[in-house]
Amino acid sequence: MQNYDLFLILSHNLSETEVPVKVGKIKDFLSSLGAQSLISSDLGRQKLAYAIDQNKTGYLSNIFFSLEQNQVDAVKKNLTLDTEVARFMLTLKKNVVVPLQATPITSVFEKTPFTHAKVERSFHTATPVETNVPVAEKTEKAEKVEKTEKTEKKDKEMDLADINKKIDEILQQDNFIV
Repeated sequence: MQNYDLFLILSHNLSETEVPVKVGKIKDFLSSLGAQSLISSDLGRQKLAYAIDQNKTGYLSNIFFSLEQNQVDAVKKNLTLDTEVARFMLTLKKNVVVPLQATPITSVFEKTPFTHAKVERSFHTATPVETNVPVAEKTEKAEKVEKTEKTEKKDKEMDLADINKKIDEILQQDNFIV
């Protein structure tokens, strides 16, 4: 026997009370084929990612079971012919223990709590800061830094002005051909 996971999208035409009955009928059919460990979980009515037969909603259900491999074709044929099953996906679960009791999920998009592992960070040691320096000395140092930045900008501006003059001289020459 192999473990299978059957995911069903049932028709939106079913009422809330008819869905468990329909899932029960599918479980009865599976047990008649010799399936064991039938565990189902109802995911409720959900909005679908795309319309199936012009329907934008459907009832989602999931059934875990163990079944002989030669019976899989009969399951697929029965679900394909069932008009109340809009879509189904039967997947083989290799080396997986079928859960004893499925926990119902309230939503397909239910958020699970995520915890961050605490990461210890190592920082480089900074240069020591002078603590007993008067405020006047600190402002003088800051002014010196600002003045050097301003002079660097002026040097760049002067360079651009020189470049513009040279370009104008070249363009005004008589032998310059465009």
